[in-house]
Amino acid sequence: MSGLDRIIKNIEDDAKAKCDSILKEAQDKAAQIIEAAQAQAKQESETLLREAETKLAAQKSNAVSGALLKQRNSLLQAKQEMMDEAMAQAKAALDGLPAEEYFNALFSLALRYAQNKEGEMLLSARDLPRLPEDFAQRVNRALDGRGSIRVCPQPRAIKNGFVLVYGHMEENCTFDALFEAQEDALRDKLQGILF
Repeated sequence: MSGLDRIIKNIEDDAKAKCDSILKEAQDKAAQIIEAAQAQAKQESETLLREAETKLAAQKSNAVSGALLKQRNSLLQAKQEMMDEAMAQAKAALDGLPAEEYFNALFSLALRYAQNKEGEMLLSARDLPRLPEDFAQRVNRALDGRGSIRVCPQPRAIKNGFVLVYGHMEENCTFDALFEAQEDALRDKLQGILF
């Protein structure tokens, strides 16, 4: 299993554990909402019963539908928040990796997104000074003649990851861009894990 796969597996495991906790909390909140809605519906039904049976039926139906809709919307919102939190935690975990693991992840990304031509890698002001000296050489050896990459000595205004530049074309490999590009697939995986 490669370093990136282990990182992703660790992130998925951490995200699943966090999501399980958030899901339990959301289920508890949903139970409280249901209990409160049922108590409110009972109180309203008693008041309406005194007014008229026909009026009660209509209002009770509306109250139950509204409570179910509110419950469904609350659960949807809770699920969305859990997925957003899991994605944010995954990005933060990648960004907070120890330097060796972080640059191993960047190495894997560079091999994945490198093109078969000469390119330039732009790094953040945080990453440029801590970049291993042999990083570009390792990438180029691994590319084995399928293009080459040189590291730009000037930092790019990015938080993490890198940008590969090939003439007028740029390949944005920042964590935000990579997560955004894979957001639907990641959300589908998270939904499968969480729900």
